[in-house]
Amino acid sequence: MGKLKYKESSITMSIDEVSGADPVTEPFRMVMKLDKPSSIELLIYPHSYLGRRFRERFLNKNSPSLQTIHAQYRFTGNKELITQLCSMDTFRNLIFNEYICINISQQKLKVVTITLARGYRNLEHLQTLASILKIVNNLVSKTEEGNR
Repeated sequence: MGKLKYKESSITMSIDEVSGADPVTEPFRMVMKLDKPSSIELLIYPHSYLGRRFRERFLNKNSPSLQTIHAQYRFTGNKELITQLCSMDTFRNLIFNEYICINISQQKLKVVTITLARGYRNLEHLQTLASILKIVNNLVSKTEEGNR
C-alpha cells in the first residue's frame, strides 16, 4: 500500500513496494477518504466492448451523443450527483478516453475508489486520477449538505 496527500486529501494506492501492482490478480486502485461520511452511492464504469460496438454501428457517427460521457460510461447511484458530475466540463475532460471505474458503496461509506484497468502511465496520469477523486469528493460533500 502506498499513501500520498493530494490537495489536503489522503489517497491510498494498492501497490506493493517490491513488485508493484499485479495487473492480473488485482487491478490498480486509488482510494480517497471522503471529507465526511456519506450515504450516497455512486458507480461509474465503462460500457462493455459489445455495447460500444453496437452504438457505433447503429448510431450516426456524426452524432454528438457518441462524444458525450454517456456514450463511454454507465452511471448508477445518486441522480443529483451524476447530473452534477456530467455537467462539469473538467470532470468530463478528465475521464474522457480513460478506462476506469469510480465507486462509492454502502459497504464503504467513507471512501471513494477509482479502479484502473491498465494501471497509470506516468506522474501526470496519476495526478489526473487524483483530480478525478478530488472532484467526486467535493461534489459528494456538496450533495450531502444539500440533502440535509
